[in-house]
Amino acid sequence: AMAYLEELANRSDANLGARIALVRARIGSGDTDAALALATELADANPDNDDLRFIVATTQVLAGDFDAAEGTFRDLLAVNPQRARVWLQLSQLAQRKGDRDTAKAVIDEALVQMPVDASLLWAKASFLEQDGDVEEAIAIYEGLYERNSGALVIANNLASLLSTYRDDAESLERAWTIARRFSETDFGPIQDTYGWILHRRGQSADALPYLESAAAALPDDPLAQYHLGETYAALERPEDALAQFQRVVALAGPSDTRPQIEIARQQIQILLDMPASEGADE
Repeated sequence: AMAYLEELANRSDANLGARIALVRARIGSGDTDAALALATELADANPDNDDLRFIVATTQVLAGDFDAAEGTFRDLLAVNPQRARVWLQLSQLAQRKGDRDTAKAVIDEALVQMPVDASLLWAKASFLEQDGDVEEAIAIYEGLYERNSGALVIANNLASLLSTYRDDAESLERAWTIARRFSETDFGPIQDTYGWILHRRGQSADALPYLESAAAALPDDPLAQYHLGETYAALERPEDALAQFQRVVALAGPSDTRPQIEIARQQIQILLDMPASEGADE
């Protein structure tokens, strides 16, 4: 919301831009009631400016009035359903309300209106991945990558899915082809992808600094922690591997049944059963 307000302030006329900037400042200071009052005043004074009505909706979200925000977003879509940003905000609002099924349905509804919009397809792929429909997610990312291979986030997500959920050599080689450009990255998610692919190619020592950095940058991501644990195990560092796998299981919780989490649980038992005291006895 703040980024969009800044964008609007910079492209509006001086007077309107200044007032949008004031809305942004009030949001930034936590005075959402004053921000909402000013946003509503601006929108009422400029009834043909849908961007101002969008500001009202996002400010309503920040003020916690989710029902009002949903109505405002729907009013905007009734006027112009070809607004991907509004669809995405509506989906995110449903997630904030704890209604994930509705959030997914909103994206499907949006794709009927805008079937090739990259941001909506990305959201669809994210839901598919979370639901375990990984092959369908990969298919979407393959299409997005074909259209824009220079987009790093799309390239990263595709390479990550290929290297995480497929075991065949061809998929791993494709992931490597996509990810080779990532060697200089300092962004955690991309470091995780690049390091994991290196590990899977048998280059665990080379992978280690990338995966350690990624795990530090993504402390609450079980898969990033799992990747580091597997690399420690491959490098014969059992104590470090055990600590990592225990972290994975703690982060994931008992209800997470993803294959990587199940492997982490098995690895913990294997490592705990190792005769760690043999060296001391000798």
